[in-house]
Amino acid sequence: MTGVRSCYDEGKRTAETLTMDYHRGAGVEVRIARIFNTYGPRMCIDDGRVVSNFVAQALRKEPMTVYGDGKQTRSFQYVSDLVSESTSIPYSKKSVFFMFALLRCA
Repeated sequence: MTGVRSCYDEGKRTAETLTMDYHRGAGVEVRIARIFNTYGPRMCIDDGRVVSNFVAQALRKEPMTVYGDGKQTRSFQYVSDLVSESTSIPYSKKSVFFMFALLRCA
């Protein structure tokens, strides 16, 4: 994996791998949450994330910039949904290991 963000992506992958190795070696229950594109109050307008970029451009009455060919998809989660779902992870009755996708579709 190469690119500007590759160390971030590899860091997450490594953390998940180490967590699962510990689970298998020590028999400890683990949970892995994959948090993505969270937005909500108190976001910094210049933090460089897609939602804040769209808001900043809209406030400046500029066209919103979509990188790529426009066919890609992204998932977003509101911060209160993240908090609500995150607090339930330790109490989950799910299997010993699961990928917890914090996404709710209306």
